[in-house]
Amino acid sequence: MSSTIDRQHAAPASPGRPAAAAPLDRSPGVPWTRLGDTDLVQVATSDVNQAWGVDVTGQVYSYGSGGWDPVGGNTLTNVSVAQDGTVWGVNANLPFTGETINVYQYSGNGAWTVMAGWLTQVSVGAAGQVWGVNALIEGNGVNSNVFSWNGSGWVSQPGYLTWVSVAADGTIWGVNANATGDNAHYWNGNGWTQTSGNLAQVSAGSATVVFGVSPDGDIRQWDGDTSTWVPFDGGPFINIAAAWDGTLMGVKDRGEVDVAFLWG
Repeated sequence: MSSTIDRQHAAPASPGRPAAAAPLDRSPGVPWTRLGDTDLVQVATSDVNQAWGVDVTGQVYSYGSGGWDPVGGNTLTNVSVAQDGTVWGVNANLPFTGETINVYQYSGNGAWTVMAGWLTQVSVGAAGQVWGVNALIEGNGVNSNVFSWNGSGWVSQPGYLTWVSVAADGTIWGVNANATGDNAHYWNGNGWTQTSGNLAQVSAGSATVVFGVSPDGDIRQWDGDTSTWVPFDGGPFINIAAAWDGTLMGVKDRGEVDVAFLWG
């Protein structure tokens, strides 16, 4: 097993914004290769050079030349990494345990900075592009469970989601708790536009690189030309992460991290 990520598929980014990704290869048989020997339950990637993940115990890892390297200082249930190197995460602290803050930003050398708020999941596209959701449900006077970071605190945004994903170019997708109907939405600047797809989780690498996992673990890719979710070879996965450069990673239900570099 290789302990280094194949960088031959990386594309240079233009100053201030990632370069547009080439079309991804949807053909059957594109290989998924296990990345390292560490079993994870969630993985995040921002490009071919950056990958982070967490295991079932909450141990955080980043991927380097030696494979998955433990990152100390905190245990998390969810981690997210941006192309500019910004890393955010949340842990399992819940309000009823007496803890009112569970959001952190990585500050380097195994240290984490405590941020405001309580979330169940967070996504970072860049230092200035951070969104998250908490576990509040619709009703009982709750107006929303979606939030964006303004640099000093969380701003409530419309909607009720179980997962949100934000890319460096400002693309934002989310899924709600509707387990049987069309529950995948993208942010239109003022609210959410529904699409005809049912997903358990979604990941946006850019406006043109958006992937999701169905409740059955099947991979779906958003086709902006037809406004549909199309099947993608591989899986079943419980978690998927897409990057602007076409890097695609997934976690299988047995905890193995698989990775494919899918330039067309």
